[in-house]
Amino acid sequence: MTPSSTGERRAASDDESAVTPRSRVLMLVDHDQNRQLLVDWLTPRYDVVVPDVVETVDVSFDLCIVDEGAFRRLEEWCTSRKEAVRPTFLPYLLITNRSHTPTALDRNCIDAVVSVPVRKAELREQIDDLLSKRRESVVLTEQKRQSHERFQTLFHTAPDPAFVFRADGLVQEVNRAFCAKMGLEPTKVVGERLQDLDAFSDDVLEQLRPVDEAGDEEREVAYRTVDGRRRIAEVNTSRIDTEDELEEIIGTFRDVTEQRRQKRELERQNERLDEFASILAHELRNPLGIAQMYLSIARESYETEDFDQIDDSLERMSEMIDELLSLAREGETLDVTERVPLDAVVDDAWSQVAAPEATLRTESLSGTVEADVDRLERVFENLFRNAIEHAADDVTVRVGLLEDGRSGVFVDDDGPGIDPDVRETIFDWGFTTGGQGTGLGLPIVKQIIEAHGWEIEAVGSETGARFEIDGLSLS
Repeated sequence: MTPSSTGERRAASDDESAVTPRSRVLMLVDHDQNRQLLVDWLTPRYDVVVPDVVETVDVSFDLCIVDEGAFRRLEEWCTSRKEAVRPTFLPYLLITNRSHTPTALDRNCIDAVVSVPVRKAELREQIDDLLSKRRESVVLTEQKRQSHERFQTLFHTAPDPAFVFRADGLVQEVNRAFCAKMGLEPTKVVGERLQDLDAFSDDVLEQLRPVDEAGDEEREVAYRTVDGRRRIAEVNTSRIDTEDELEEIIGTFRDVTEQRRQKRELERQNERLDEFASILAHELRNPLGIAQMYLSIARESYETEDFDQIDDSLERMSEMIDELLSLAREGETLDVTERVPLDAVVDDAWSQVAAPEATLRTESLSGTVEADVDRLERVFENLFRNAIEHAADDVTVRVGLLEDGRSGVFVDDDGPGIDPDVRETIFDWGFTTGGQGTGLGLPIVKQIIEAHGWEIEAVGSETGARFEIDGLSLS
């Protein structure tokens, strides 16, 4: 076949009204007589295309029939067309002399060989087989395409962040939820390495790469959100089958920071219950034993002092039970906060303390603080009671702002102060230096303070005890 002009010639069909789309056969045969015989024989069943200039033709086809002369001239073109549609199968059938054995290079492009003279039955069988494989390949390719589109839709509309990355950490794709969570644009993520993104730590790749035999694994990793907060995510990763040397991994993650916080809270609550049980078993047993002893004595003596001892023991038990219930109910989280005037909270707390001879002095407390008003009032109540229990009846208590530009308040008194050796332990449950104390007032104070995100410390003072609440900010 000698190139003479551009364009192509399509052989006439005897059945133009066929409903089922017919396979298209590209005829690249240099031998004029063989070409015409093949065209005449194939036209009734297929759309046969005979191009004038192959190098410029842009036509799709399902099978290419080529003879030796044409293949030698057009091998590069044939190979490029075959590679362009991979992985879809595009068959090439070689018409060759009986003595010709296709080279190994030929077989990279050639899928079947028919020798001259051509036997129609053999040729028909070869063509039908190649076209059958072609149709199956086209269907499979279309199914993969549709499956990929469905995957893309699910991937990009998923509510949880998802990303695809290579084994070396290079990000291949991210969905909208991932970008929104991290505050990043897709163009700033795709093509970058996971370990180089500000959202993750340097060792994130080792944490995320699947290591089990099934290729799926769940683990937790730390990440940072767009506002810089450190969060915890539960990540599921799976390997994706690809033809590349480096495997691809798809990962989805769900923020579990709140669940982990609740889990830790529950664990602390369980620990607190264990400590409550220990306190109840130890601390209540003593006043209960005293009450039982004096009850036995009182039954014989009927002395007023014996009944007073019983009453004191029962009152101490009642106070301890109230404190324990308060400690249990306070919890370590806040449900509702509001801006409240600090001076009013302090005054209300002082009014709950029965100490007619004691004096309260406040300094520069005008302003509001974001807090749970009932719990904050309980803080000052317990600090005031602690001062009254450990000092004289005429104790003077001061409440003012911290100095040196620090944000917070102090509560101090002119009592005997706190021994430096016990400053670190006075917030422990059950610890008390007073004979009548329950040892629970200051632990309640510490728990409420920390629930607000503040800190409290017993510090040295020139006169009396001093507590500093750091982080409480007035506005």
